[in-house]
Amino acid sequence: LRAADCPALAAVVGRQTPMLSRYAAGDFFRRHVDNDCAPVPGGRGPRCSPRVLTAVYYLQQAGAWDASADGGCLRLYGPQCATADSSEEDEEEAVGVGRRRCADAQADIAPVADRLVLFLADQRCPHEVLPILRPATQRFALTIWYTDASPVPEFWATSGTHDGTLVPLDGEECDMPGSISGM
Repeated sequence: LRAADCPALAAVVGRQTPMLSRYAAGDFFRRHVDNDCAPVPGGRGPRCSPRVLTAVYYLQQAGAWDASADGGCLRLYGPQCATADSSEEDEEEAVGVGRRRCADAQADIAPVADRLVLFLADQRCPHEVLPILRPATQRFALTIWYTDASPVPEFWATSGTHDGTLVPLDGEECDMPGSISGM
């Protein structure tokens, strides 16, 4: 991808350590965005991060996935809307701070072998992993988030979910602004 085609990519300076995930029967990941920076007054959601681009690479065996029987598709939604307010009673419909769901599902992408999926990490591309349907089925993926120079959020230091280490694109480990090391 060229930054000229997608200006948001011009800010990419590094990446996070890759994450390997395994989903088994019944596993899913609810609708979310990978970077909760909101274009609302203040401009930063409670889970704002330096993530710009999400890259997911599927590691299933070739020909071993039937999306209708196995499930586990990556469901992509249209952009979230920015709103100035969000109330407690709207919590079920709210996604992040001050934003509501604005579009239905746009695409279901099956996790077939050797497929690479790229999408923007912010509110322009909410997504979820649909449940794995068939017993003994496992969905494997390698995810890398490409990052800008924004500070790393404090919650990454206390989260056991992801390694918040940032790596510059030239491949050498370094202390980027706000990076978390020793996790």
